[in-house]
Amino acid sequence: MPEATPTGAVDVHSEILSILNKSKTEATPKEPEAQKDAPKSVEDESGSDDATPREPEKEAEAEEEQQGLELSAVAAVFGVDESMLDVGKDGKVFVKTKIDGQEGAATFNDLLKSYQLEGHLNKKNMEVAEMRKALEAERNAFQQNAQAELQRVGNALQIAQIELNADFQNVNWAELESVNPAEYTRMRLKFQDRQNRIQAAGQFLSQYTLQQREALVQQESEKLFAKIPEWRDRKAFETARTEMINELAEYGFRQEEVMSATDHRILLMARDALAYRKLRASQPEVKKKVVQAPKMIKPGVPAEPTGADAKISQLKAKVNDGDSLREYLIKSGVAGRK
Repeated sequence: MPEATPTGAVDVHSEILSILNKSKTEATPKEPEAQKDAPKSVEDESGSDDATPREPEKEAEAEEEQQGLELSAVAAVFGVDESMLDVGKDGKVFVKTKIDGQEGAATFNDLLKSYQLEGHLNKKNMEVAEMRKALEAERNAFQQNAQAELQRVGNALQIAQIELNADFQNVNWAELESVNPAEYTRMRLKFQDRQNRIQAAGQFLSQYTLQQREALVQQESEKLFAKIPEWRDRKAFETARTEMINELAEYGFRQEEVMSATDHRILLMARDALAYRKLRASQPEVKKKVVQAPKMIKPGVPAEPTGADAKISQLKAKVNDGDSLREYLIKSGVAGRK
């Protein structure tokens, strides 16, 4: 079993070569002993000039052929095209690569490490994406609950103010002051205390709502600037917003509605609508011309004659209908009867 690299990748190259060498050894037939022990022929012993040594070019071709066979075997094992593989000076097989138009080479171990690393990073990216999605959903749910709670508190304060006013109106303060000044003072202080507490709660609610809105505007602004980085420039943003206000006014939106819009998606849609209007306005008006498509005919069927061809065909038909060309000319008034 091949040893694992420190990163856990198997030495694929050594394993492949061992398989190929094993196959090559098994495929080579053994020389019979009788033939092996046979005496050399006279021609071999004489060392005649007829025996020519093997040329270096043929040896190189044989090596290249053997190398091609090995590459084809490796390519077959991995199910890739042989042109994607090559052999380095050290005799190891590598894979041809191209990254951003730049050619390179990588061993099978490198590819295995890269694949494992990519799989690990993809898994982490998916986990981060899922976590971000969960946090976004949790944040949206919290904001919705906070808005609902603020609405309930605001309604409760309104009810408290209405009840206080009703209780105050039910007291005959002039009569109470003349009959029982001490009770009059006590009840006035009591009503004033209730009014102060309701106002304090209302001020706190208004301040809290303002803080929540500012935080929401900041979040939506970051999302908007991430989509359109040039709008981080305050001047560029103000110019674009003025154009969008004028654009949306044609759809019935008031200026304060556009100014108070916090959802960045609304501004993105308004920007796209404005860009589309500008594009249409910049294009010259072109008269529409309806061009009739040519009639499709089946292969082998002659096309219907048009123009001059049609007139010629009609003349030929009229000629064929008459007894002869002379008859046609007579009928046409070109020739007279004898």
